Amino acid sequence: MHGLIRKNWTLLIITGFFFSCAVKGQNNVPAQQVSPIGRTVVRGERPVPDYSGVADSVILPGIIRIRMVDDYSDILPFMDVSGGFDGYTPFGIPAIDDLNKAVGVKRAKQTFSIALRDKTYEARHRQWGLHLWYDLTVGADQDLRRLAGLYSDLSEVADVELLVKARFASAGSGIINEWLPDDSLFSLQWHYHNTGQTGGTPDCDIDLPEAWDLEKGDTGVIVAIMDQGVEFDHPDLVANMWPGIGYNFYADTTVVEKCLHGTHVAGTIAANTNNGIGVSGIAGGGGSGDGVRIMSCQIISSENQVIEANIPNAFIWAADRGAAISQNSWNFPLASPSLFEAIDYFIANGGGSAMNGGILICSAGNADTNEISYPACYAPCIAVAATSHQDIRSFFSNYGPWVSISAPGGNYYPFNEEDILSTVPGGGYGYLMGTSMACPHVSGVAALVVSFAKGLLNPVDLKDILLNSTDDISSLNPGYEGMIGTGRLNAYKALILTRGYKNPAIPKPVVAFSAAAGGAGTVNLQWEPNETHDSVLLAFNTVNKFGPPVGNYNPGDSIIHGGKVLFKGKLSEFIQSGLDSGTICFYSIWSVRNATYSLIARKANDTVHSSPHGMGDLSAAAKIVIHAMPNPVSAVTTIKYSTLVSQDIRLSVSDFTGREIMLLQDGYLAAGSYEKSVDMTHLPCGIYTLKLRTGNQLLVKKLLKLQD
Repeated sequence: MHGLIRKNWTLLIITGFFFSCAVKGQNNVPAQQVSPIGRTVVRGERPVPDYSGVADSVILPGIIRIRMVDDYSDILPFMDVSGGFDGYTPFGIPAIDDLNKAVGVKRAKQTFSIALRDKTYEARHRQWGLHLWYDLTVGADQDLRRLAGLYSDLSEVADVELLVKARFASAGSGIINEWLPDDSLFSLQWHYHNTGQTGGTPDCDIDLPEAWDLEKGDTGVIVAIMDQGVEFDHPDLVANMWPGIGYNFYADTTVVEKCLHGTHVAGTIAANTNNGIGVSGIAGGGGSGDGVRIMSCQIISSENQVIEANIPNAFIWAADRGAAISQNSWNFPLASPSLFEAIDYFIANGGGSAMNGGILICSAGNADTNEISYPACYAPCIAVAATSHQDIRSFFSNYGPWVSISAPGGNYYPFNEEDILSTVPGGGYGYLMGTSMACPHVSGVAALVVSFAKGLLNPVDLKDILLNSTDDISSLNPGYEGMIGTGRLNAYKALILTRGYKNPAIPKPVVAFSAAAGGAGTVNLQWEPNETHDSVLLAFNTVNKFGPPVGNYNPGDSIIHGGKVLFKGKLSEFIQSGLDSGTICFYSIWSVRNATYSLIARKANDTVHSSPHGMGDLSAAAKIVIHAMPNPVSAVTTIKYSTLVSQDIRLSVSDFTGREIMLLQDGYLAAGSYEKSVDMTHLPCGIYTLKLRTGNQLLVKKLLKLQD
């Protein structure tokens, strides 16, 4: 229940034979032809790993991962450094070399060495600083926590990371037209079309036949399965495999193993649908091998072993080859800076020609707990919990406010027809359960959506479509309100929402939307209008529930099914005031044109403070406020700031390492409001921090720099 699939398969129901052997993938397919320079360098809000409460048994011995600061980008070779002399590895950076020698570093290997071998994207890899990450090998008896402290103290080092062990997320080894496939086992896949055939509740499913009437999958959409290897010659998978098959990152070889977990996940996403045999895949096409492509990125061996150090390479490699969706049914117990770097690279550079960026979909885990796990709870990702054939949270599924969405994952052990039926090695079919099985349902529907609106979406659009189109199952799960995502996945509703991106008569949603608690009892709301600069409708609620707007509204009006209108018009920012401290505020914003609303709402939330973030208890007279518009910015942004008392003000901009790169104000200012225009044209793409400081008070705001 807590991780790896057991080696005892006697409880697995399989029609066909089970075996595992190695095959050699054909990896001579050219990489996706896109610009070698990345679209943008955008890094998410990254939690800092805290190793203080982690058991030593969870930390991998003998290895420590570091990232040098950007100043050394041109000094370090763009190649692997290994060997060394006198017991340590020289970088030509005195402070690091001295420490390496003192602690007995035996070898330094580039963290992303596998992905960096392909020189097609060398400029993009340098742009992201992937060559600045190194894994240092030390003695197995070394106190890694102590070493992490020593390297963290060096100004030459930007990040220090200890590697922790990865875990599987498998819990063991409608009047609308419907399109029903002829696959022989489709009637057993209740998770697609629930008629009560397994004793469950009819329609507790993802409405897949209704969705198939609109879209069945497109060969130009690639789904990278970060998992065990996929049985690529399985009769129900072979027609939809990516031509290059994939890569074995566990063993650093083109030999991809045929494994249970990866094969089962792959079948849910893209088993060949309507081919007269076996099971159906969510985005498996219409029967002629015309579904989405399955790319097998093996990060776990057939014996459930993991080389954690190699995992980040898979995301770089897959993005460089055009994968749009990354499917992840595994997790770490701690934050990982190098993994976040790889994830952000995939989000910025994935998608190929199918989507403007990539998206990660991740299982929430099977420990029946609300404890967070990574990468699922990393903000840009989609975290997936599991439900039963009655829309009840599966007994094993993790839960919490960080969960994005739920999907069918089974609920019965030992395995039976209440669980998830899919492909297994040996050309067979079998049942498994877990958030591992729920996760590929979301990946499959994501692939359907991208296929339906190919080339029109970005990762934010896709995430909002999936999370805004769910079925509300909160009444069936008392005590878990707000803990199992926005609801249970619905493929048909997702495609209906996607129509909003294909129909020019329907306004597109706003580009970006944020909420940040400001001064006492206030929340600052900012957004970037859509490309046609339509008006917006902004609504507020104390619970995350909003009804779709219909008709005309004025501020103060209520929206049926949830939400109170705060603002309607063409501004790009709004400050809500008079809020009680500690209130969790939820916001939803729609674009509107002639009483026609965007089908997608952007959402944001924050908790009201008695004072600005990070300032302790401040009186209202000491309030300081800061805004930046536009944000994101491609060239010039205007910084607006104010103080209610005369005082010394320091206003600066820092890069993602914390290094101050601009000083905009430093000195005494009289009480009042001020603004400065800041030209960011010369800065590389990425996330910057705007800091407004006075005495012991500090306000911070993130600035997102896009390409010009």
